[in-house]
Amino acid sequence: MHELIDPRRLSLLSFESIRSLRLPWSSSVPTDSPTHSSHASHTSNTGSYDPPTQSHIEQAKKPPLQTRDSLQRLCTTMKLQIVSRAFYGWLAHCRHLKTVREHLSGLVYNGEATLPTPPHNNKYLSTKFWKSLSDSDMVSRQCEIYSSIYYGGVSPQIRKQVWPYLLDHYKFGMSKEDKKKLDATSANLYEKTKFDWQSVESVLQQREALLKANIKAYGNLRPPHDLLPPTLDLPIPDNFRKRLIDRQVSNLSNEVFLDSVIVAEINANNVSGTVKPPPPLTKWHTVDSNYHEDFCAVKVSSRNPLRSSSADAVDGKLDPNYNEKILEEVKLNLHRIDKDVHRCDRNYWYFTENNLKKLRNVMCTYVWKNLDVGYIQGMCDLVAPLLVIFDDESLTYSCFCNLMKKMVENFPGGTAMDNHLANMRSLVMVLDPELYDLLHLNGDYTHFFFCYRWLLLDFKREMCYEDVFLVWESIWAAKHVCSDNYVAFIGLAMMEAYRDILIDNAMEMVEIIKFFNEMAEKHNAREVLSIARDLVFRLQTLIENK
Repeated sequence: MHELIDPRRLSLLSFESIRSLRLPWSSSVPTDSPTHSSHASHTSNTGSYDPPTQSHIEQAKKPPLQTRDSLQRLCTTMKLQIVSRAFYGWLAHCRHLKTVREHLSGLVYNGEATLPTPPHNNKYLSTKFWKSLSDSDMVSRQCEIYSSIYYGGVSPQIRKQVWPYLLDHYKFGMSKEDKKKLDATSANLYEKTKFDWQSVESVLQQREALLKANIKAYGNLRPPHDLLPPTLDLPIPDNFRKRLIDRQVSNLSNEVFLDSVIVAEINANNVSGTVKPPPPLTKWHTVDSNYHEDFCAVKVSSRNPLRSSSADAVDGKLDPNYNEKILEEVKLNLHRIDKDVHRCDRNYWYFTENNLKKLRNVMCTYVWKNLDVGYIQGMCDLVAPLLVIFDDESLTYSCFCNLMKKMVENFPGGTAMDNHLANMRSLVMVLDPELYDLLHLNGDYTHFFFCYRWLLLDFKREMCYEDVFLVWESIWAAKHVCSDNYVAFIGLAMMEAYRDILIDNAMEMVEIIKFFNEMAEKHNAREVLSIARDLVFRLQTLIENK
């Protein structure tokens, strides 16, 4: 027979099962609570059990005051931590935006963000669209013209017509007659300036020929000073006065690249002429007085094929407008130009001997008008693509002068390169922190010196020749669309194009330099420009805080 269970015991079991529930406060309920002790004493004293009332059950379910206070403090602390983290995250974001606005807002123009893809139907400046524009249309639609060039470049068939506008040789709205007059004026000025420096070059060649002939006649002895062409103490032309006061010839620098190219020196000129042989002498002062006239009148018959001559130095006499300092400086610059002309784009089909002579003429004319700057290695790289497009010396010279108004700051003495490298550092820090950390992995390489050649020549030596045209016209158009510092975005885009390779291989500085040297003229220019446009859009969006 099964044992009968007392109903009162059944009630007690039910109550105990309720208490055995794992409530949050069950472990903290004190064993000596009034409810527990009263029931225990009641059971032990009477030997019988009274079922708990509803008030007893509700009281047992409530946690003690001490536990509720602890839970409340815990919740309050968690809320404060959540709010604090959110606040400091928001504060860091605001500080970041402030830094971006202070240091990078100048890299892009204010206003509506420039989309990475063209907002109009013109994906590039086509021949059809260009020919459909009248003089008045060019004025009213010049923003669309610049935008089309920024997104897709210029059709190769019309580059010769469009580039003079991009380089400020022509102004939008000029009539055909106005452009013809401007071209004629520019051509006359160019020919006159070229005639001037060729006259000085002719004198320098004669002096060099006479010196060599004299050394040959007298052995290793130099003739006395009174037998050399006289140093003229005459008024200095105004355009050279500041040059001669503020700058010494010895300060000229022809080395700007970290990687120098080994090139053989130009062969010395084979000089032949008719020189009256001096009489046999034992002392210098017994020279025939007529020898001085022959010394100044000798003619040079054989020259370097790239050199030009001029009839301005009549009978070999020195032009009284130039003194010895100017002649020495011109000689130094001409020597540097000759070295670079021979090695500039020598593998490109355009640069035959005749076109190399054109390149030299343009470069020498610019240096003659800007002796305070002089010639610096790399300038030929900026002239060459212009000459390829225009195939005209005077137009190339005019556009090159306008281009150099900005590019001259890239060369020693200017501040543009420091600004470009600083902008690159800021852009990488903000737009690609992971790549920035890579440059810190094995040392601080955020000086970006490996980008020096990129920014110095607007990527002239990094792209193949046809892509150089596209990159340059995009940079010139970007100045009117989104940024006057577009070269920094293209520089970052060059790195972003190979970002995975650089990061996955954790390349050090030497490896990065070697990698990009090997990739020269192998880059996909359109892909790089597409990334650059996207970077511009991202920065504009970040500044606007959208």
